[in-house]
Amino acid sequence: MSDNLDSDLTGFQLELPYELGRYRLEAEIGRGGMGIVYHAEDTMLDRPVAVKVLLPQLAADSQFVQRFKREAQMAARLEHPNIVTVHDVGQVEGLVYFVMRLVTGKPLDRLMEEGLPWSRAETIAVQVAEAMAYAHEHHVIHRDIKPENVIVSREGIVTITDFGLARPEQQAGGPTQAGVILGTPGYMAPEQALGKDVDHRADIYAFGVMLFELISGDLPYDGETAFSIINQHISAPIPDVRQLKPNTPPWLAELVERTLAKNPEDRPRSMSEVSETLRSQQGSEIEKAAAAKAGEEDVSAQGLVRRIRAGEMSLAAALQKHPDVSQTLQEVFRREMTVISFDLAGSTQLKQSSGGTIAIGPVFNAYREMVDQALAAHNCEDAVWAGDGTVALFNLPSDAVLAAQDILRNLRDINARFPDTPDLGVRIGIHTGSILRDPNQALGQVTSTVLDQTGHLQKDARPGLVEVSQVTLDKLPSQEGWIRIRAARDSNLAVFAWHPDGPDQVPQSWIQRIRYGRGEEEAEAKGEAKSEARAKRPVAAAKDKPAKPEEEALHCPYCEGEVTVRDQKCPHCERLNRHYDPAIAEKGKRKRAATTTTTTTRRPRPSTMATRSTLVERAGDPRRTTAVGSRTTSQRSGSGGRPSQQQAAGPDVLSEMIIGIIIGSVLVCFGAWVFKDNFATFWWVDRGAKVQTSMVALLVLAAIDIGVGYSMRLTQPAMAFGVFIGLPVAMAILRYLKWWT
Repeated sequence: MSDNLDSDLTGFQLELPYELGRYRLEAEIGRGGMGIVYHAEDTMLDRPVAVKVLLPQLAADSQFVQRFKREAQMAARLEHPNIVTVHDVGQVEGLVYFVMRLVTGKPLDRLMEEGLPWSRAETIAVQVAEAMAYAHEHHVIHRDIKPENVIVSREGIVTITDFGLARPEQQAGGPTQAGVILGTPGYMAPEQALGKDVDHRADIYAFGVMLFELISGDLPYDGETAFSIINQHISAPIPDVRQLKPNTPPWLAELVERTLAKNPEDRPRSMSEVSETLRSQQGSEIEKAAAAKAGEEDVSAQGLVRRIRAGEMSLAAALQKHPDVSQTLQEVFRREMTVISFDLAGSTQLKQSSGGTIAIGPVFNAYREMVDQALAAHNCEDAVWAGDGTVALFNLPSDAVLAAQDILRNLRDINARFPDTPDLGVRIGIHTGSILRDPNQALGQVTSTVLDQTGHLQKDARPGLVEVSQVTLDKLPSQEGWIRIRAARDSNLAVFAWHPDGPDQVPQSWIQRIRYGRGEEEAEAKGEAKSEARAKRPVAAAKDKPAKPEEEALHCPYCEGEVTVRDQKCPHCERLNRHYDPAIAEKGKRKRAATTTTTTTRRPRPSTMATRSTLVERAGDPRRTTAVGSRTTSQRSGSGGRPSQQQAAGPDVLSEMIIGIIIGSVLVCFGAWVFKDNFATFWWVDRGAKVQTSMVALLVLAAIDIGVGYSMRLTQPAMAFGVFIGLPVAMAILRYLKWWT
């Protein structure tokens, strides 16, 4: 029984944070009859997820674990805007878990406790019914439908969670242990409570219980123990919801009674039938009689919805004239959609370089035809062309992504068909969100933040890639082949890219072209630890120019330590740095020009360029003050400032200095050997009593050494300093060899 599971669950506790494979469990979200749900971080894809860890009592049964994994993988194939996406299922150190998309919002049971008017409840009921109808069409039954497993976002979008008990409808039996009834007693169908095989009609019964509760605020059956509640579901008569809510419409009371029938044969044939009944009546209100009087305009929510759908009134006008029902209208006409925005890259130059629009016309016509076919093949709901660009709406994120991928692949065929014209390139951006739209309004006239954000994704996209927001990626059945490349310009959303030839084909320079600013966005989401890390970040006293990419403060996605685009590995955890840019790193090794107006403390970097810098003060002062080595400009001028830890000589500086000493000494000694053996008259000078070394030859060698060191002063100051020191070392060697007398 569930009571037994709950008692065992009370003592089950993980010490957080807890590493569960690639997932880092950070906080507990809630507890259920089978396990605990945690807020976690996917360290591989660097994104938040929800992880449900099963009760160890159930995980100890190998047969149950095997069935559960198979069924979780089956549930992961479900893709619907109102069904949570299952990403992964696994077992680590005896803990069985599955991973879901992290859904933000409130559980339906909490909303009901706060007070939920029917104007909102009916919209929620419609979305739940449509999602369950979709699952049943794909032969999946949930077996644990209840308000706790329904999450409602701020926009009113419903998400059904916890498919842990789901199984294929054709499969007899299920992952059940002897003496354990899986499910929630208050929402359990009679045949499920009796341990019989169940089909989709058990979900219809559970939905009827939830519908009864949405209308009246109470469960149809209640008791002190789970056994008494289950017994009432099996044998007690069906209560009339109108006894608790007298103004319930007859059609709704009849629907509740049919869904709660004891015999599965007496219930509605499918959830599609239930959803159609609710959808056809959507807009009516129980709490107040808003029906229009005879001869007067029908201003009830139901009447306004009917008129808007018939085209007699626009949604905008209804919202403006009837603010009392605006919330109901928004919930009825707001839908979660996935938007594609794509446009040809450089089409204007292409037309000019190819002899005008007429000459390039066949290529564009082939492109448009290919795009229209791809959109139609993947269930595009609506699309509009604007010049060479297109905006398209999809119900499912996977359909949108598949259409974009097909367009990118087929574009190669079009370029091959027209070898005499320049190749076409397309920018593609995809985003998912809720859109409020009048059903009679053309897509080109719709104003929506989601459409604007998708357009920005497309404008910032690179030709040859499919770029999607993290919201869209989280709703896909699989994330294989995607790589994070940047952050969206007008939000904290991460942007991921897909390349037809694989993620390895995405150039590294494309990944780093827009910096993330991860410190700010993650500090808000993860608490005080990251807020303190952001507060400790040094800020320049004055900036005449925006920060260069190599100077931007970035953070390791694994340990949150500071890194730069020059670090191939994180200096703190030694993992590969996802921000690493080889082009900038190589450029930094060759040359670094650091110009500031004041002496600024810089954050430490593993490169020697940060520890030994050249600071040039140029602001309105003709004099040039240079600090070499570990001293700052203020120390050079005698201001008495303390040495900076960032500029203290480290092992890399010392090694460069030693190399410079070797170069300088070898250079001078080699030059002396050349002069002595090949130009003896130039090297030796007869002083009468004895032969001495020519001072002119020594000066020539010194000039060569100084010239080599001077040429290194900007790019490798430590080595240049060593070359200078190498001159007296070489002179000592020459004296020891008696080449200098």
